[in-house]
Amino acid sequence: MRALGSGFFVFHDDVKSEPGVAILRIQDTHPEINVVDKYKTLIKSNLSFLMPVLDIPEMIDNKRLKAYILESRNQKFPYFVKLNSTLKEEKELESLLRNTKVFDVVYPFPHALCIYYKEDKPYRAQILAELNPKKVSIELVDVGVFLSVRLSDLKRAESDVLSIHPRYAIPAKLDSFSPNKPVLEDAVDKFPRKSTNKTIPMILTPCEKFMSMTLY
Repeated sequence: MRALGSGFFVFHDDVKSEPGVAILRIQDTHPEINVVDKYKTLIKSNLSFLMPVLDIPEMIDNKRLKAYILESRNQKFPYFVKLNSTLKEEKELESLLRNTKVFDVVYPFPHALCIYYKEDKPYRAQILAELNPKKVSIELVDVGVFLSVRLSDLKRAESDVLSIHPRYAIPAKLDSFSPNKPVLEDAVDKFPRKSTNKTIPMILTPCEKFMSMTLY
């Protein structure tokens, strides 16, 4: 409740409480607003800052490696890359998602991590926005796909299993000095976008929120 701030509650210590016991009297400071709507609005804005920020897989700077290149539908960066070296970790994550206990998503907090199922395969999804009470936009953080789905299609996990792995679809831009450009074709992973569908040798250089890639 402290995170909601004084604009939501006023706290009063009760001087008549027993030693070692703190009793708080809570007074709603905005009784003219529907309590449920007000609670959902304010707690969403606060909790969105507490949602996990996924790292990218560890790699050695300026070392040549192999990765798949995927088309991005995000205006901030045109590509995602998926490292060939993390495929085993992704299989382990899929097994973990299949075996974790899940629950329905009731409140779609922005940036919250959930599980989305496509043809019975689980994917980690991060909520981007609530479009209406029954529909949300999400990013599949290990695939590099943006979707609009029903809230009922998402599940939440009972523990932090969704945040212990880095994101395996890494936002990327092509270096202006790259001697080659990626050749993309319809992706074979059944998502509506294009991909190289094979690994490409490249060097990735970390930038603020994406990787700069040089192709060879």
